[in-house]
Amino acid sequence: MLVGDPHVRTASGKWVDFYGESGVYQLLANDKLEVNAKMGYAVRENHMIWHPKVMRPGTVVQEIGLRLPSEDVHIHFGVFGGGIVSIRETGKPTVFWTTVTNEIIKFGEFELRWEKYDSSLAMPWGTHEHAFILSLKGEEEHVDMFVSESGGYSFIDVEIKEAGASSHGLLADASNAPYALEDRLISGGEVHYKVSELTISS
Repeated sequence: MLVGDPHVRTASGKWVDFYGESGVYQLLANDKLEVNAKMGYAVRENHMIWHPKVMRPGTVVQEIGLRLPSEDVHIHFGVFGGGIVSIRETGKPTVFWTTVTNEIIKFGEFELRWEKYDSSLAMPWGTHEHAFILSLKGEEEHVDMFVSESGGYSFIDVEIKEAGASSHGLLADASNAPYALEDRLISGGEVHYKVSELTISS
């Protein structure tokens, strides 16, 4: 799970702070699904979260890019305006979902669901209020993405379940190689998972 400013929860149950810079980071990649997160600096009323431990500005997840290679589908999810989703399939007009209605669509084995999700999630550093959820579920992969707010900041919380051993990326490693990930993140200045684009082209 990747939440807040942000923190990563590993399979060992430990929360590890993520000290990467603003940019795009790979969360999961395998033959069926690719998931990237765009981190932006956490700014509220012209004030930025600052990590005195590592002397770096804080970041939050502002956008998620998902790609289903076998279906040639690109999904873009942003927290702006309370949450917005765009879906692009080759040869079809782009579809947009906003916070007005609940939506469901299928792509092969995957089901994409967008709905209101009024809940609170207690974290070690404060409560996250979740307003909407975008959920992508396949036969093996399951990604939940929440429009979240805490302390006046809006961001996306991400949880990836059932990441297979062949998957790689930040949250895949949180499941498959938690101790190696902890060592990498504790050292600070994360660049290992940084990529150049929000979705990875083939």
